[in-house]
Formats: sequence, C-alpha cells, structure tokens
Amino acid sequence: MFYYKKMKSSKSLPFLEVYEMFYNSKIKRASVAESTKKQASIMKNRVYKFLEENNKLDIQIESVCSDLLNDFFSELKQSSKPSSTYYKNLYYELDKVFEYAIKKNLCKENPLFEIDLYRCEKKELLYLTPEQINFLTFVKVNPYLRTVIDVFLVQCFTGFSYIDLMKFDPKKHIFKDLKTGKSKIILDRQKTGVTCTIPVLPRVEKILKKYNYILPTKNYPYYLTMLDVIGSILNLPFKLTTHIGRKTAGVYLLNEGVSIEVVSQVLGHASVITTQKTYTTILDKRIDKEFEHLY
Repeated sequence: MFYYKKMKSSKSLPFLEVYEMFYNSKIKRASVAESTKKQASIMKNRVYKFLEENNKLDIQIESVCSDLLNDFFSELKQSSKPSSTYYKNLYYELDKVFEYAIKKNLCKENPLFEIDLYRCEKKELLYLTPEQINFLTFVKVNPYLRTVIDVFLVQCFTGFSYIDLMKFDPKKHIFKDLKTGKSKIILDRQKTGVTCTIPVLPRVEKILKKYNYILPTKNYPYYLTMLDVIGSILNLPFKLTTHIGRKTAGVYLLNEGVSIEVVSQVLGHASVITTQKTYTTILDKRIDKEFEHLY
C-alpha cells in the first residue's frame, strides 16, 4: 500500500519528469564516463518499471514518501536479489534526484532521510595512516617499485582516481599563481564531469619534479599487482587498491582541518552530500576532537 503526503507545492511536477530533468543534466556532460551514463540509465528504467507496474507513473514528486520508497526497495529485493552495491547505488541516485528537486524548489524534503536502508551495509572506510604514508615516502626499495609507490603517493595527496591519474597532463592541468608562487591542478573528473581544484602540496611537487613532471604511470593490471606488493610491505589487513589512495586523500585533508566543502571540490564529488556520507566516521571523530576544550 502507498501513502501520499497531503501537502503539495504549487510547483510540484510528476516525479518521473523531475527524474528525467536530473538524468539529462547528468548525462549531457561530455566528460561523464559512458559506464556512468549506462548505469544511470539502467537505474532510471528500473524506477520507471516499478511505478508502471503499480500504476503510479503520474505520481507527483511531492507525493512520494518513505512508504513508497520502502515498497520499491522491498520489491526489488524479492524480484531480482541484487547485490548490496546495487541497492546502495540506487539509493544514492534517488537521493541525488530529491536533492536536485529541492534545489529547484520542486519539493520541500527528501523522503529518503526516513529510510534505514539496512540492506545497503556501509562499507568500512579504508585508508592509509600518516605513519604508513611516511614509511612509503622513505622506504628503500628497488627502482621499479619506487616508481609505483611515488605514483600511489600522488593519489594519496591529490585524490586522483586511476582514470584521472592516467589523463593527468601537467602542461594542461597545472596552473601557477604568479603572486603566491603556488600551483593548482584543475581538471574535470572522468566519472562525474565535475571540475576538481587541487592545490599541489610540497610532497606532490617534489615527486613531480623528480620525474620532470611526467608521472611514470603503469597499466592497470601491473599497477594492481605492485599495489599488492606494497600492501604486503605495510602488512595491511586489507587489499591495497587505487581507490584507497583516493580515500586516503580525503581523510588526510579532513584531519588537517580542511572543510568538507573544500574536500568535496578537491575530490570532484557531484555533491557535498556524497563527501559527507563517505567520510561520516572521520567527521564524527572531528566533532569529538573540536569539542574537547568545551568540557
């Protein structure tokens, strides 16, 4: 059974029309990866199918409530038994649709806030500690492994994904401020199309200079193999991946007091909400630390 909100905005539009507006605004960016566009299309079609089967194609966005969404996810589980990752991606996609609608003044609240999506268990945030980063910086290894470590360290201080690392061109993406003498990396993320603005920290500058600003990037399979070796050297309890380098950057910046809004821009997230959800654990620790002096 579906329950409807009684209050409707005068600007309220059909939910599917708003979803289409959001979808078009997302895929029209040429820099968005084809895989991301394909996934977005699959999720949109799945939502359409659910509404069609339940004769709710014309439901207004202001009428969508948590009961309807709970029914959607319950039915999804029973019919196709998708992975928890698929649940999570669908949840976050719908979350972005409602946040888009709120910004456009098409609805007043996000009904997903009322849902405890227990099926989408939050993955543990994996990252390297400052001690582990320092160890990698100075550990003596063979030249081949050193190049991989250096490239990974760049990820840890820039938040580059592997695909953005591969397309990084210092001549195109590094801009120097003539007044301050400091440099920034500015490029569009392949996944989201969002423009990242990344200050070039001294440790990154040192690595770039070492290789004459041409990073010795490796093909993906070789890079992963070498990351396994690095993980063994660090005796990590988890598998070291390129994405952990990106997560390490976010944790490092937050722990150094950089605001969540700036971290979101550095990482090229489509919304600061994504950053907040990804780094919830770190943000909670910061709250505790910053309130210590008040006790």
